[in-house]
Amino acid sequence: MGKPKKSSKGSVPMPTMPVLKRTITVELIPTKEQEEELKELGNLCSKLWNQVNYERRRQFFNGEHGVDIKGTYNKWYNEYKDMIGTITAQQVLNKNNEAWSSFFSLLRTKKEEKLLPPFINKINPPGYWKDKKERKLIIVLRKDQYKIDEEKQEIELRHLGKFRDLAIKYNGEIYYRGEQGRLEIIYNPVLHKWYAHITLKANEKLDRKTGKRVKVPLTSKGNLVGGIDIGINNLLAVYVSDGTQVLIKTRVLKSISYYFMKLISMKQKLLSLFKQPFSNKIKRLYIKWKRELNAIIDATVRKVAEFLYNKGVSLIKVGYPKNISQKRVTF
Repeated sequence: MGKPKKSSKGSVPMPTMPVLKRTITVELIPTKEQEEELKELGNLCSKLWNQVNYERRRQFFNGEHGVDIKGTYNKWYNEYKDMIGTITAQQVLNKNNEAWSSFFSLLRTKKEEKLLPPFINKINPPGYWKDKKERKLIIVLRKDQYKIDEEKQEIELRHLGKFRDLAIKYNGEIYYRGEQGRLEIIYNPVLHKWYAHITLKANEKLDRKTGKRVKVPLTSKGNLVGGIDIGINNLLAVYVSDGTQVLIKTRVLKSISYYFMKLISMKQKLLSLFKQPFSNKIKRLYIKWKRELNAIIDATVRKVAEFLYNKGVSLIKVGYPKNISQKRVTF
């Protein structure tokens, strides 16, 4: 929420309307030539992140004069601006700045002996874009560096320094419309696929029942209070101040997890019999397992949010069990 604005008469403060931000993920389908350019660009972006992050981490752990955010920004911006473009270099460095700002904010909170979110067990400085010894391929672009053509199902990437503009096909549907924000393109080395994560300030969404675009509601229908408890045996316990109660169990999640655990165990035994290392097939099973769980959880949360909105709930309080954040829990 922003600062309240004055009305036209200048006497009564008017609250700022909330902005609904959404991140939509689609799969990119690049040609062989486009994929080579994406890999080179992603490698350079990752290299920039790692180098500026290494210097900042070294300054932090030496602890002599603090972290020189501005100096390191200018140094590495000048190093990479001609290779990946001035805007792309800025976006990677800005994202690293945000990570360090969040880190210092958590440190201040801890120093002032305030409560931290329960899912934060240890405060570490920003890490590297690396998976074992390989760099993660991540491209960060500003909102004016890409254009989405929904009819052609293409995303056009522009202003990429020494790289040419790319018009890349994508699979997926963009359900929300609004002012576009940052775009992040990430390569999954296990699935050998590229994914574009598009941030939008949503003002319209697709109604899946009617197939039409509808305005995103920005105000609640009432002033009731809702409470949600997250659990293990019961995924969500929902309470409304008018006395309504809804319990959502995790039986489906448990059955999916049991299936995948059994399948992965069988694959691992076969590999051990033939003395073969941990394979990408097992990694893909883990990814598929996580996706199926997330799909069910996301759909459930969406239905609960719509239910509470229609009930007239304007404030939702969420309880987060401490033990879930400290232990690995499998449904």
